[in-house]
Amino acid sequence: MSTYFRAWQALWMIPAMRSPRPLADPAPRQVAGWCLAPLTESEADETARIYRDVFLADEPTSQVRAPDPARFLTYAGHYTRFLAGKHLSFVARDRESHEIAGFIFCSDITETPGSAGDRGMPHLEDFREVMCMIQELEDRYINPSETLRGTVLHIFQIGVGRKYRGRGIARDLIRRALANARDQGFRQALADCTGLASRRTFEQSGFHEAGFFSYEQFSLDSDRFFAGLDGGIFLMVRDLEEA
Repeated sequence: MSTYFRAWQALWMIPAMRSPRPLADPAPRQVAGWCLAPLTESEADETARIYRDVFLADEPTSQVRAPDPARFLTYAGHYTRFLAGKHLSFVARDRESHEIAGFIFCSDITETPGSAGDRGMPHLEDFREVMCMIQELEDRYINPSETLRGTVLHIFQIGVGRKYRGRGIARDLIRRALANARDQGFRQALADCTGLASRRTFEQSGFHEAGFFSYEQFSLDSDRFFAGLDGGIFLMVRDLEEA
């Protein structure tokens, strides 16, 4: 079974061997000049716009095929609403301007972006290659299909608005997400870093590299889609007992 097919079919394949602790919205925390708070549905549209801007500007794979911004925003809105209901993702809000400065998107490793429901499904085609690459990398070092639900946190996206960078917001978001996941009973966290900058951020947050997959080596249906693109995807892992 191809990794792409499994990503699309994940909604029907999620194991239910272990349920996480009952969910409750974590309380916001004040850090430096911003407030770290759970992602809520009322913030979904604003967060989706920042997600779009950060992704299209900074994501290395978008250099190969950049999604249409309007189409991407539609997907991002569905995705952020889906994540808001999982109580694992956070935003950093500037205490003076009250605008969202950054975000961290997390889910249970047993749930993929395909689990966002039928409304998000058509837009997965825009990310087919990178999703397959991530799935192949994770399958080399872990086995998501045999992982118990509620044990491994998947940090899928993290981003900070350009004018807010260099203030440690990304590291604060990581610490907040890890503490919340640990409180809910998760035992481990992993992140797929598509560049050296994000790899360094997670390394500074206590993660270690468990695997690497270069863009040059990846192929799908005999097509080396990312050929000529420097770098690759790093699989970063951390035990939450250390959070």
